[in-house]
Amino acid sequence: MALYIDSAFVQDIIHVSQTVPLAGVTTNPTILLQARERGQDLSPQSVLSELLRMIGGTVFIQPGATAEEDMYQEALEYIQASPNRVIPKILMTQTGMRVAQRLKHQQHRIAFTAVNTLAQAYSASLVPADFVIPYYGRMER
Repeated sequence: MALYIDSAFVQDIIHVSQTVPLAGVTTNPTILLQARERGQDLSPQSVLSELLRMIGGTVFIQPGATAEEDMYQEALEYIQASPNRVIPKILMTQTGMRVAQRLKHQQHRIAFTAVNTLAQAYSASLVPADFVIPYYGRMER
């Protein structure tokens, strides 16, 4: 079993990692915004750099861009920070599918996020995604 913390607030992540052995961190634009609202004045790239420096394991980070080329470039920037430890979380949308395929053609690992249906999970397997991240709460609602 692997335990990941879903956060972007660096001090919270460090505190938890001192108590619980973490496999890594997952974050997204909403969580990054929440950290900013709590007073953390770091860009997404700076948060990623801090996490890679302070925490061992994998960091799953979602690009905030919605346009295809911007999403692709942002995902590449994240991967380049540490190709063995950073996995972009790509939204399960038509644009996200195109971006994911481009990244997979370049041999990068990817995760699909916001997967809500069996059809989406099946589509993710066709890319093929390395990870599928369902939104359990959304599925329940």
